[in-house]
Amino acid sequence: MTGRAGLAAIAALQVGWLLLAGRALALPSSPVAVMPFINLSADAELEWLALGIAETMIADLRKSRTVQVVEREQIARALDEIKLQAEAGAEIATAARVGKIVGARTLVLGGFQRVGKQLRITARFVAVETGVVQDTAKVTGDIERIFLLQDQIVARLLGRKLARATSVDGKKRSSSSKTVDAYRIYAQSLAVRDEKRRAQLLRDAIEIDPGFSYALDDLDALEKRLVRYRIESDHAVDDAVRTARAALAAADISPEERSKRAFALFTAELTAFKYRALIEDASRLRQLDLPPYGTMTVRESADYYLFLGHLMCKQLDLALQYGERYLASHPAGMFRIGVETQMRATVQELRQREEGRETAVKQLAAIEEERAKALARATPERPANAIQLIGFDLQRCAAVFQNHQFPEAVTECEQMASRHAGDTLPESPQMIFTAHWYHLLALVELGRFKEARVAGQRMLADNPAQARNYSIDSIMATWPRD
Repeated sequence: MTGRAGLAAIAALQVGWLLLAGRALALPSSPVAVMPFINLSADAELEWLALGIAETMIADLRKSRTVQVVEREQIARALDEIKLQAEAGAEIATAARVGKIVGARTLVLGGFQRVGKQLRITARFVAVETGVVQDTAKVTGDIERIFLLQDQIVARLLGRKLARATSVDGKKRSSSSKTVDAYRIYAQSLAVRDEKRRAQLLRDAIEIDPGFSYALDDLDALEKRLVRYRIESDHAVDDAVRTARAALAAADISPEERSKRAFALFTAELTAFKYRALIEDASRLRQLDLPPYGTMTVRESADYYLFLGHLMCKQLDLALQYGERYLASHPAGMFRIGVETQMRATVQELRQREEGRETAVKQLAAIEEERAKALARATPERPANAIQLIGFDLQRCAAVFQNHQFPEAVTECEQMASRHAGDTLPESPQMIFTAHWYHLLALVELGRFKEARVAGQRMLADNPAQARNYSIDSIMATWPRD
């Protein structure tokens, strides 16, 4: 922003600061609850600020280490409990009810609106017990300086004065259109309930502005929670399998009840990704002459799970044998369409492995021919291009993988990554990561899941950001766990 418009924006921002420069609010009673801010002008383009301002102010208050802050999730649950909409939550009397539910003593109620080409943020600080407004604050400025505006309100709440362009924790604030774009995506993530989708939005915000601390902090906390959820889930599904197997083994139950418990065991093993246990139990249970449970028989389900279990363990030849047995034994079976579709895909995969062998050999020969030409052109004064030479090794890795020659891909890709592990070229890390990725996928296609898990954990440790972009942790979660 330049010229008169720029001077006007700076002047307006300074006026906003002057409004806050007088009486400082005494340190509020903890805990403090920041309610969702209200879009006073009903401007749809700014709606993302409703949660965005509240959450970033909560984060800033938390960083101050001088007040206890009520988390946004607690406020959201309280709003749901008394069935208030966000707009109603801005009213002092009803907001005070929320404050009492979450144990707050001070509420921050605020709103925002577009004023010409600028943004105005207002806030009231309310005592929960009495409903009395203790103080108010108003700031106006360019939206690209939104964090400077918010910092002034937070400083007022804490009874402080800030140096210009400084955040509450004393660090220098930077603002730009890039920061606002990251803020917008970050704010959108706050309204998303699906944790994986939220994690992706946070990564998108960080990609736009790598220094956007709110998204970085939230992503770190979210990923720690996801790890904890997964561990808790693993324990729970393992317990479910043990419980289902023990229930099925009981001696004093009817055949009908045994059928019911057989289905419960199948379901528990599927949920736990215990495909080898599923294969073992399906083989055993299909031999029993158990009555139907509802419209299904244990034998038909067992035949299907024998097919599915071998398929998920990448034992493709065995999967085709069991799939064919299912289709022959259960021509009107519930799973027949799915089995036939998956069998066709498996046959196509095996055909590609066979047909790709010759193509891979030709491509490897062509790569080596290009390498020889590059080396032949090199001189002491003009050595061969280092990136090109690394590229030849990566091309070999990719060629065998893309032609479904997975044993060769394991070898080629592992050798490529090992050979260039010490390279210092800027392009090397991405190329080495790609080789690791092909190596990981090749191990999976060969059913070598234990080795693949080790490789995946190494990728997560060595390059966590890139590994997250490839969703390696999510992919690993679907592999056989026994």
